[in-house]
Amino acid sequence: MKGSCFFAMLGGMVLGSVITMLATPKSGDEMRDSIREMVNREIEKVRGKLRETETKAEEHARK
Repeated sequence: MKGSCFFAMLGGMVLGSVITMLATPKSGDEMRDSIREMVNREIEKVRGKLRETETKAEEHARK
């Protein structure tokens, strides 16, 4: 249940960000750059959480 709430929240944040970006007046190049930067930031956040989870799992496995 916790995981599905997290992914629902993450999806809502991403959807809200995309809608906001599409509603703002920017050129196509600026918009693509903004979307690319947002996606890269989110990917880095997910990678960080994955590394954190892997570390916790390894520590738990050692016990």
